[in-house]
Amino acid sequence: MKKESRLRQESNKSSSSWHNNIEPQKLSLQKDVTVVGAGLAGCTTASALANIGYNVTVIDRHEKPAQEGSGNRQAVIYPRLSLHSTPLPQINYKAMVNASSFYKSFWRSGLGEQCGVMILPSSIHDAQKQKTIFQNLGQSNSFFSLLDKRNIKKISGLALCSPSALYFPLLGWLPPVAVCERLLKHPNISLKKAVIKKIEYRRKLNTWNLFDSMGNKFAETPILVLANSYECLNFSQTQFLPVKKVRGQITEIPTTIASNRLRVVICGQGYLTPGTNGSHSCGATYSKSQDREVCISDHKKNLEKLSSNDPLLKKLVGHFSPANLDGRADFRCTTPDYLPIVGAVPNLSEMIEAFSELRKDAKSQIATYGTYLPNLYIHCGLGSRGLSYAPLGAKLLAAEIAREPSPLEKDLRKAMHPARFIIRALKKKQL
Repeated sequence: MKKESRLRQESNKSSSSWHNNIEPQKLSLQKDVTVVGAGLAGCTTASALANIGYNVTVIDRHEKPAQEGSGNRQAVIYPRLSLHSTPLPQINYKAMVNASSFYKSFWRSGLGEQCGVMILPSSIHDAQKQKTIFQNLGQSNSFFSLLDKRNIKKISGLALCSPSALYFPLLGWLPPVAVCERLLKHPNISLKKAVIKKIEYRRKLNTWNLFDSMGNKFAETPILVLANSYECLNFSQTQFLPVKKVRGQITEIPTTIASNRLRVVICGQGYLTPGTNGSHSCGATYSKSQDREVCISDHKKNLEKLSSNDPLLKKLVGHFSPANLDGRADFRCTTPDYLPIVGAVPNLSEMIEAFSELRKDAKSQIATYGTYLPNLYIHCGLGSRGLSYAPLGAKLLAAEIAREPSPLEKDLRKAMHPARFIIRALKKKQL
């Protein structure tokens, strides 16, 4: 009855309120949180919560953090800009700016390098597009600039053939494993090893039970965050999420006298990092293969993509045989709209019931809030932009859990919300 009364009281609200919870969560006086997953999503979330006073237990299947999708030797904060005003490019830009600030202390301590990232145009049309982006977005700030050929050589260290390029001086590359290890070195954070196969809510105690691969109860927590990538599909509470497991392979290219002149990250068709410890990182492929073994054909694809960026890059890497190169392969967690999933986990059955009118009319104004599972949250779907998205997602989630104002505007917050897929599916009559 209370819920029905509240629904009537909210009759003046628009259908855009589905991202709000009709039943505000009970705050845990103990401020204890468990995070499942110790990749970039899990470690940034744990750090953000620990920094505002929460006691955080991170659980991962490995002894050390970032051993799967986040485990590449060199990862790039890859910029992507657009003239469109849709949520995707807006969130990409805000995530990049936030990341450049977040990682400053890491770079200062010698982790990775804030060397700058340069995007080469892939065609004359792309070059004109970059020019327009800079005219519309770049001239009013110092976050990026448009370089001519002379400045490309001066900044990159290479006499590239491209007549222009976008340059982001505040970005760079980092070693994700070391980043995650540092994030977990907080007195409020502990890391435990376990394979969590099932989670259950205990209504009387308002806690979540976590069960391991043997079916034994491993932990109990008042607040639970799932940051375990595509393995969120293992849990009944999050099986509705349309995430995919996508393979990616990076290639390690030995440095040469010529390639050692490279001082920035080069992006375009793929990317190339400056040399460190005798090699460059180049990548990355996308495939549906479920094989973690490094394959020669993907090394070949990485070299071909890199070579297509510029004749000089082709000269630098063209003489390497794919069969003789090292690399690494693992899996990303991707979403249909290329945006991460961050926020409270919705109660699927109750959301479908509450918003069922959308099946008849996608424009229906349903005056109600959404219904969410108690103190259960998720942070996943970062795709190939983990370094960019993770710090912003962690900040969002920490604010939501602590009942603090969101650091993002409402429309952008909704664009990353887990419940967005339910609303879209109802409108398309897919649920």
